[in-house]
Amino acid sequence: MSLTPDRFDEFFHAVYEKDPFPWQSRMARELAGGDWPDCIDLPTASGKTSLIDIAVFTLACQASLPVDQRSIGRRIFFTVNRRVIVDEAHTHSISLAKSLLSEKDGIINEVADALRSIGGETDIPLDVAQLRGGIYRDVSWARSITQPMVVCTTADQLGSRILFRGYGVSSRMQPIHAALTACDSVLLLDEAHVTKAFSQTLRLIQKYQQHKPGLRFVEMTATPTNETTKRFTLSDEDRSHPVLQERQNASKPAELLLEKPKAFVPAIAKWAKDSVNDQRKAIGIIVNRVQTARDVYDVLNNQFPGDTHLVIGRMRPLDRDELQKKLRELVGPARPKVLEKPVFIVATQCLEVGADYDFDALITECASIDALRQRFGRLNRKGRDIEAKAAIITSEAAIKEDDDPVYGQSLKKTWEWLTESDRKSVDFGITSFAALWENVDREKADSLTNITPDAAVLLPAHLDALCQTNPQPVPSPDVSYFIHGPQRDNLEVNVCWRSDLGTDQTLWAEIVAMIPPTSPECMTVPLRVVRQWMLNVAPPIDADIPVKDTSDTPKSATPPQTVLRWRGADDAIPINNPNDLRPGDTIVIPAPIAPTSSDANALGHIPASETGYVFDLAEQACAVARRQRIIRVHPDVHPELHTILKKYIAEEEQLTKGSIREKLGTLSAGFTNGPDEIPYPSTNDQNPPGIVLRFKGLLPKTHDWKPTVIFEDGDDDSSSESQEPVSLSRHVQDVVRYTTANVEKAGLTSLVSLFETAAKHHDNGKADRRFTALLAGVSPYEVFERPPLAKSGDGRLSHAERLVRSKRAMLPPGFRHEMLSLQIVEHFYDHLINDPTIDRELLLHLIAAHHGHARPFAPVVIDATNDETRSVDLSDLTISISPQQRREWIEPHRLDSGVAERFWDLTRKHGWWGLAWYEAILRLADCQASEMEQKGASK
Repeated sequence: MSLTPDRFDEFFHAVYEKDPFPWQSRMARELAGGDWPDCIDLPTASGKTSLIDIAVFTLACQASLPVDQRSIGRRIFFTVNRRVIVDEAHTHSISLAKSLLSEKDGIINEVADALRSIGGETDIPLDVAQLRGGIYRDVSWARSITQPMVVCTTADQLGSRILFRGYGVSSRMQPIHAALTACDSVLLLDEAHVTKAFSQTLRLIQKYQQHKPGLRFVEMTATPTNETTKRFTLSDEDRSHPVLQERQNASKPAELLLEKPKAFVPAIAKWAKDSVNDQRKAIGIIVNRVQTARDVYDVLNNQFPGDTHLVIGRMRPLDRDELQKKLRELVGPARPKVLEKPVFIVATQCLEVGADYDFDALITECASIDALRQRFGRLNRKGRDIEAKAAIITSEAAIKEDDDPVYGQSLKKTWEWLTESDRKSVDFGITSFAALWENVDREKADSLTNITPDAAVLLPAHLDALCQTNPQPVPSPDVSYFIHGPQRDNLEVNVCWRSDLGTDQTLWAEIVAMIPPTSPECMTVPLRVVRQWMLNVAPPIDADIPVKDTSDTPKSATPPQTVLRWRGADDAIPINNPNDLRPGDTIVIPAPIAPTSSDANALGHIPASETGYVFDLAEQACAVARRQRIIRVHPDVHPELHTILKKYIAEEEQLTKGSIREKLGTLSAGFTNGPDEIPYPSTNDQNPPGIVLRFKGLLPKTHDWKPTVIFEDGDDDSSSESQEPVSLSRHVQDVVRYTTANVEKAGLTSLVSLFETAAKHHDNGKADRRFTALLAGVSPYEVFERPPLAKSGDGRLSHAERLVRSKRAMLPPGFRHEMLSLQIVEHFYDHLINDPTIDRELLLHLIAAHHGHARPFAPVVIDATNDETRSVDLSDLTISISPQQRREWIEPHRLDSGVAERFWDLTRKHGWWGLAWYEAILRLADCQASEMEQKGASK
């Protein structure tokens, strides 16, 4: 039986053991027979997250269609500007992906097989990724152009990527991220009215696209950014559905409370406690500012320790995962009918949109009317047969404000409308409120709504600047203006803490490079908050949505905090000037020795555990992000292990390979190779403060969803390092195989010959004997009889080790093998570049750009080697590049080399994203081949 749209109900029931709502079945039918609507308008608690299931099922149904005839892109982006909701969508997607991976028969297996046929080389039917805060080289989601994938993300993470400026993404990876977001993809933007500016920009991007398949953009909101020609909403059949009917008709009366500023927090806490009875035990508190949430949390937690939970947007993913695991069982989908004891969830705006939490009682601070309606979606969300209780509270000071920093004039006007005609309460049940709201005229309604700013208009001139990723032009457009508009501050950086930095700041970069930061340990924090923290001044007005930045440049009487700004091992420096930070930067902070609650709340929220406040999560994060076990034997991380180390050194006088492994016993269980023992850097090399044990192999897949090995596309020739040596000829064969498969799966059969040729010659420059010497760790005079290598087999080298090897191999600083590949093809393969069936210029550009350079210039490298060590030995070409030839060649880094002109000609021909798409095909095939070679599975 073939997959058809009318089998969606069967698929949905097989996955979730329940029938879909009528609108879900109708959407599956309409989507398969046409295209996405311009706007999807569905009320809260109607199951909008299931659009992911519908999109995945439809993609499977269309597996046999040509790529440009599908209504679904391979990459499905579910985007909403609330991190908690991103997490929930991610959890939902993981559940779906696991079902597709594990089922071996029935319709689920049919869908899985269809998705596998689309993906090609992988056995994974559906991959799942989450973009929280970008971390340098955290690119596991961007490894394939063919893999069906669901990506859950925020507007900032997606918007910065599609505009070639991915926050926290290296400049060399930015074109790949731009291509994967803008090509063969569909973007579902939930609560689009919250990010109106981003919606406007995405509409323009759709108009600017020249490539196919491109981006399909769908707004999910009741108030779209423009007039829609095709709108999808609930039908009468949906409204009469018993489950949806219960949710729509549930009563949610809210009393209106006005308090003096000093009594505001105590009044909220008292109302929450007084609301508890046998039926109401899950109490929600949603306020407008982070500090207010902390104050309420402190009051309630003193009386209900362990049963009061603080939820704000700024938490580390590892901490948030643990908290959400608890909340799912208390107020989430897994909550029991009756809780054993009361629980209090204190939150900011991070819970107001889409969170699948179900409170019995809710008190919310007054906000704009649209924010309030969203918040009441968390009260009796399932329409249970209970007497729900609610209150809206504000302070006398708040309603005197003409322009609230968070909600502008809408907060004051909303309170005035709520209390007009001496109303004491308002029913925020969906049906009841709709009846009240329909009598409000458009002008009045607009004044009560938090009007988000328009985007700066994205012009072709902006895209000309943005597509230049390496090097970037100066000045370069600030993409936040196209995501949020010019009037709001939403710039962010990533923050993590480390306990092993020590007092010598000159060693910080080298210490962190031993275990680079990863997303799970990093907290995403507004840039302005970090800058004020560095200056030791009071934090600004702070919410979990963009706010107006009304603060002046702060001044401090105390010395500023020093942090490590991490942009990769080659660009990591201690800084104490807040103005040295840029959006998307990662900073590493020395963890406090005896942390207090003020430390834990200085930049976000670090929950207390049984052992107190835990700041350093590097080892746990490495296990999650890289599936790699690393143990730091350091006095400030594992003092008990460090005591063993010191004793051993005293007894044995020196360390030998494997010695610490033997002493640590069970810590190394399950690993037959290693660990590597890497001493900490020290000003006294004879007495390092500790060692890092780096175990070889991968940890089991026990956390979240990690279906494949993460391959990191290096920002230098570290991408040529691996655990086992790989010959150049073998690597080229692998890249050709992956490239051919990807081009065919992408529907670009007319370009197969061109891409095969580019793949065959992309690494010609690695045949330079000096490069072979670099990988072998010897001088070029010692490799005349050795075949060229593509991978070293010596594992990951430190930056210092790489520099030593490069000097020994007589390679000039910054040598780029791909630029030599370009020259070799230009000067020795005339039959290729003159082939009328191959686009000569595109071929040369793909070779030059396959590590992210030549957009638009090649890096400046002065190669002055004058002897025979510059010979090149390829399977079909052996040459000695003489000084005379070198003088005759136009070096790629010269302005008149043609590299930049070629880039611009191809950009005009294929479009900003189209050229990046072609680059991504070759580059990701190279990554896939390297990944398989590292796993020893290359065929």
